[in-house]
Amino acid sequence: MSLSENEARVLEYLCQYAEFAWPFQPISADLKMTTPEVRLACRSLQADGLAKFCRGLMTEDGNLAGSGYSATHKGEQKFAGILENTQHKET
Repeated sequence: MSLSENEARVLEYLCQYAEFAWPFQPISADLKMTTPEVRLACRSLQADGLAKFCRGLMTEDGNLAGSGYSATHKGEQKFAGILENTQHKET
């Protein structure tokens, strides 16, 4: 399965912060992508089993923060494979 550039960028973001689930807005701001681009990438990653949708996110203060996406184990493995391939190409 091949990822688009936006999907790869969002997957990398989700894997770097895998202990959390992220709403679209912080991903969008950090990656300088539009919210619709992030939404499309997240939903595509979810359809491929690389990300999962999480409801009932909480802030550090214990307040309800809505919903977001996080990387799945399969997504983390896919990202590790992308990194490995990139490192092999550089050498």
